[in-house]
Amino acid sequence: MTNYNLIKEIIEQHFISRLSWHKTNQDVYLDEKLFDIAKFRAEVAKEHNVVLANDKYIYELTYLSSLNNPFSPIEDYLNQSFSNYQDTNYKDLFRYINEQVLHIDPDSIEALYLPKTLVAAVKRIYEPGCQHDSVLILNSEKQGLYKTSFFRELASTDWFQTINFASYNKDELMVCHSKWILELGECEETIKPYAMSRLKAFITKTSDSFRKPYAPTNVTLQRQFILVGTTNKDKILHDPTGNRRFWIIEINQKIDIDWIKQNRDLVWAAAVLAYKDSYLTYLNETEQELSNSINSSKYKVEDMWTDIVTNWVLAQTTPFTLSDILTMALKKEPKSWKRSDENRVSEILQSLRFEKPKNTTRVNGKVGKYYYPIINNTLDKVAS
Repeated sequence: MTNYNLIKEIIEQHFISRLSWHKTNQDVYLDEKLFDIAKFRAEVAKEHNVVLANDKYIYELTYLSSLNNPFSPIEDYLNQSFSNYQDTNYKDLFRYINEQVLHIDPDSIEALYLPKTLVAAVKRIYEPGCQHDSVLILNSEKQGLYKTSFFRELASTDWFQTINFASYNKDELMVCHSKWILELGECEETIKPYAMSRLKAFITKTSDSFRKPYAPTNVTLQRQFILVGTTNKDKILHDPTGNRRFWIIEINQKIDIDWIKQNRDLVWAAAVLAYKDSYLTYLNETEQELSNSINSSKYKVEDMWTDIVTNWVLAQTTPFTLSDILTMALKKEPKSWKRSDENRVSEILQSLRFEKPKNTTRVNGKVGKYYYPIINNTLDKVAS
């Protein structure tokens, strides 16, 4: 008998009912514990007097056998919660949480953020890899308002993790795929400009590919986790193109964490009910515009160029271009500026309510996309 067939026979005769496949982190489990090949070999040697040497065959055959018994603790939990509280009015419950637990206006745009996040978390379990590219952030100047505890109690300690992304390597990805709700550690640092491009790319992904320890090849795992964040700083947003991804709720008093502890199952039952009712996990166009406006006015870090650009454009009496601002107002040589510099200036102009030019025009013999000066605090001419 070949070593492969010997391993196959031992597994089928003695381990088939003990092996299972964890649907969340996609790992083999033996007796409800993560499969340990050393312990497996030791048991086979002790109980069956057989020494197994080929790790590749062991992993392959235990994997194939485990697929016959898939399980998901989170999915089982959601199903049980739904079964226990399926008569819940999820809309009333969401309103109660916003008003009485988070202490925010239940009719505000911020009141949409938590329900959509909860339903997205449910959807990621029932539909692994579904799109969700928004991050709920709880913000407060004071510490001790139970912001992190709120997320930890919702997820439970087993399925919650605070993570500080350094390189987005396989070790960090393995942590992500073993949890349900991940809190961005040092949130205000994670979303600073130097780190934002990588974070934006990470937020929008629906799956991750990496090689697990001892695995012969890469695996691709559909995401079943969501990202959240907490911060004690007001001004945390820097990137105008990425700011839309952050749903920020301002917390002004202690979250009623005891209510969450006592009613966690009810909360998730409501989220499952909303999911089954096709509750949207994203903002519509009008809601997104309002959210963007609030983010820009309340949470965006003021660009150090703002005063310089503002004073310069308000002093202009003739049309001007972005290049004019960069060279004349900011004193930057054309060879030295980057696309990001143009974007910064464009963002400042938008905040001043200048309309971005759509067409190229000629002014005084020079072709370009021109902005028109403000005269008497009104636009002299709408950009064309």
